Parts: sequence; structure tokens; C-alpha cells
Amino acid sequence: MDVVDEPKLIRIRPLDHDTAAPPPSRDVWVEVRSADLDGGPAPRTWGFKQSADLLVPTLLDLPARTRGDFSELAVDLLAPFFPEHPDYIFEVTLLLRGEVIDSKVFRNFTQRHQFIVPTQILFDDTNVLTLTARLVSGGLETPRFFVRVFYVQKDRLVRMLESNSIWIFSTARSGSTWLANDILCWNGQVRPMDEPGVGKMFAPISWIAERFYDLANKAGYFESGINFETGASVRDDVSVIAPFEREFIYERQENQIWSPQNRKMYLSLLKETVFRHVVNEWGFIHYKKVAFKMPNDSHAADVVMQAFPGSFMIFLMRDGRDVMKSRFSPFASMKLAKTTDPQLRLYAIAFYSHFWNFQVDIVQSAFDAHAPERRLLLHYEKLRRSPRAEFRLTLDRIGMPVSDEQLDALVAKTVLENMPIAERGPDKPRQTGEIGKYARVFSPAEIELMEAIMGANLRRFGYRLSSDAKEDTASAGAPDTGRAPQDTIMLS
Repeated sequence: MDVVDEPKLIRIRPLDHDTAAPPPSRDVWVEVRSADLDGGPAPRTWGFKQSADLLVPTLLDLPARTRGDFSELAVDLLAPFFPEHPDYIFEVTLLLRGEVIDSKVFRNFTQRHQFIVPTQILFDDTNVLTLTARLVSGGLETPRFFVRVFYVQKDRLVRMLESNSIWIFSTARSGSTWLANDILCWNGQVRPMDEPGVGKMFAPISWIAERFYDLANKAGYFESGINFETGASVRDDVSVIAPFEREFIYERQENQIWSPQNRKMYLSLLKETVFRHVVNEWGFIHYKKVAFKMPNDSHAADVVMQAFPGSFMIFLMRDGRDVMKSRFSPFASMKLAKTTDPQLRLYAIAFYSHFWNFQVDIVQSAFDAHAPERRLLLHYEKLRRSPRAEFRLTLDRIGMPVSDEQLDALVAKTVLENMPIAERGPDKPRQTGEIGKYARVFSPAEIELMEAIMGANLRRFGYRLSSDAKEDTASAGAPDTGRAPQDTIMLS
């Protein structure tokens, strides 16, 4: 490579937000060489377009001389080019001695990445770390990547991620996009992890055929959770197989991942996977918290929170019947939105009602086991009715309080009625948000099936059933319409 004559140096330093350990007492500088090197923003950085070499002196002694406070080197790359050029994708690879250490993808939403390099492989007097940028898609313009280097300790980064994580568990179609992306991430200080798939990976569901046979006639409540999966608890009726159960929790089988001798390893792997996923998406610089939106992964809430006991947990609850209404929207399923087949409708209602119970039971058990100071139960209906009070409560509890002016601006920006019409509707993730609309969408028989399955949990969380409304109207001498009035479907 042709290089510039004058050495360009950057100092290795700790991260600004990593204040748990004193900085190393000795200054160490890294030389940056590139044929297209240019200066960057303060503090001093150097930027390249195609490739660059970082000449790093040996850091083999770093853990010893910092008493274990620092054990890795982080190479930080910033490319402000990408948000302004959403059609461009670049891959940057870091190599040492011809071997690939890692690769990162820069795109519209990701303009910053960090590579973590263990110091035990930086044993030469001069270690040449080579960065190469490759166009994946886009046009003829070339971005510039600005380089900084930091001392880090990976284990401490994992602990920081845990303490700064917010896990939002709900069933699908419960307003989690609104809460996670619009409310919690409103000022850019919280990064979203939108349905990361952790639950599907680490708590796979048992998909055996007999579980789902004749679901509409399984019109009852099957308690769910780890106690039933391990045999610690037994359902009242053992003659009927539960529609939903997880595949991985058979601790009496010797080599199962959840067997007692493997459980700590399993939770460690889960935490490591989450950490690497977050770093690969957002890095660990220039934001305060991470919000994990988990509607389709909520059946793993109990094991996730065992792996992350120091994180904050939000349980977002919505009336399961309105959840069902949204399940039948064009956005969720064009087939269900259009079908007039009564058997398909009843099957889907039974399937999603049982699934709602399954997820709600598991999230509730995780919530009960989590530290009270690090958990919050939110009702979608309260967020809709009293956004100002509920937003303030939520932001205060997660440690990100706002001023009255900021709160007013947040409410004005994020209440559904104020969002652009093009961003909400039955074919969009954000729909009408109407409370009790299910009563105008489903027949009395369909609502009866929902309530036969979900009724115990609906009452558990303060929702009234159609039978409650019938008792009210009968005692008042009013005519029975066969449906609950909309106002009586809300939270008591």
C-alpha cells in the first residue's frame, strides 16, 4: 500500500462512559497509515476510504498492568455518510496477520461500529491491524471511515449492557411498536432491538400435530410455564394435551440444554448471543440504553430474565380480544382479514386465544420472579387514555426522566391520532388503537369462544367479560343485546 509520509497518531483511551475502572497510567499511541488518509472531527481521528493499517504496539501486558480492568482493544469506526445515502451498503473487514477478526456492515441505520480485539493476540512488537472497505450495493460515491481506538473489558461491557437494557414483553398486536420505538426511543438515546428473535432461538415451541387438532373444541384455559413443562406442577385435566408448550425444557433428559448441569451454560450462551447481536447492530458508543421489543419472543421471558436479572422488564398488557381484532387485520393476515369461512375463523380464534394465554402466563411468571424495582406493568388502555401520566411513569422508572416541556412534545408527537395518516391504519403496524373494537368485528359466538379460553387471564388483569355485562344489564332490567357495551370492555 502507498502510505503518507507523516505519521498519523491516535491515542488509545478508555470509553467516556466506562468510569468503573481507572484509566491505564501509560499513554499508548497507534499509528494510522492509508493512501487516502484525512483528518476527522475532534477528538483527533483519521479517516480512510478504501483501506488503512493500524500499527498497534504490543498490548500483551495490558491486563496485568491494569489489574484486569482492561483486556481488549476496541477499534471504533464512524461513517456519517450512510444516513444521508440510504441505498449504500459497505462491508468493512478487520484482519490481523492475514486472518479475519471480524466484519461489520455499514448501512442506512448503522453508521458506527466497533471491533473488539483480545489483547492476547496483540503480542508482536508492532501488530498491523488492516481495515478494508468493500462496496456491497450503491453508487459511485465512497464513504470515509473515521478511526478511534479504546481500551475496554468485554465482561464489563456485558454488565453495562445488562444494566442498561429494557426488555418489553407482550403478546403481538399489543402496542409494543408504539411503546418501544415511538416512546422509549423518542430522543435517540435508546436504541431499539426490534423483535430480535432471541425467544425463537432459545425457547423453541413444540410443534407436534396433535397439540393443534380440533382447537376450537379445546375451549378452556391451559396453564403454561416452566413448572408445567418440568413436571413440578400438573394441570387439573391431564387427559387433554395443551396446545402450546416449549420444546427445550425436559430437564430429566440427561443431555438436554436445560438439564441442571447445563443450565448455567445455557444462560451464559443466551447473554453472549444478545451482547454480540447488540454490538453488531449498534455497537456500544453514543447511546444510553437498549430497548428489546419482544412480542413474538415473549414465550422466552422467564429464561431471558434469568439471564438478565439486572435489566429492566416491562410487561405490556392489552385486552386479548382487541389483540384478536388486530390479528384479523390486513397487516397481520390478509387471509384472516378477508375470509368468510366460519371454520377458519373459529380455528384462528382458538389458536391465537390459546397462544395469548401461553405467552401471558410465561411473562407473568417472569415478572413475578424479577426484582420489583426493575419491573413495570403497563396496560395499553391506560397508555391510550392517559398518555401524559403513563409516559412520565414509564420514563421515570427506566431512569430517563423528562421535563414537562419534553413530555408535552413527546405526547403530541406519539399519540396515534397525531401520527401521519400514511403511517397508521389496518394495513400498518400502527392501527387505530381503538379500545373495545373487537365487539364490532366478531360475532357473539366468536367472542364466547375467546372468553372461554382467555377469560381467566382477562379477569386476572382487570378486564370484564361479556357475561359480566349480561349480569349487569339483567340486574338493571335493560334488554340483553348479546354483546358487552364498548365502555364496559375497558379496564376497571
